[in-house]
Amino acid sequence: MGEYRGGTVEIYQLQKPRYIFGEYSLAFPIMPATLLNHLVQMSETQDDNAIVRYWRQSVSQQLQTQSL
Repeated sequence: MGEYRGGTVEIYQLQKPRYIFGEYSLAFPIMPATLLNHLVQMSETQDDNAIVRYWRQSVSQQLQTQSL
């Protein structure tokens, strides 16, 4: 579960019986909240192509790091 509050993305994970704050989404485990927040901030000043390029580069780096 994610929430957008005051310009930042917050990710919560259900740990019954309540939700706890998490750094990674279970749906998108290679995208930390810090990356999502950066993309949201970029959307205020950058065009879509720049955001997509940055996202691809970030995901590629995450995948390379995980495979090492």
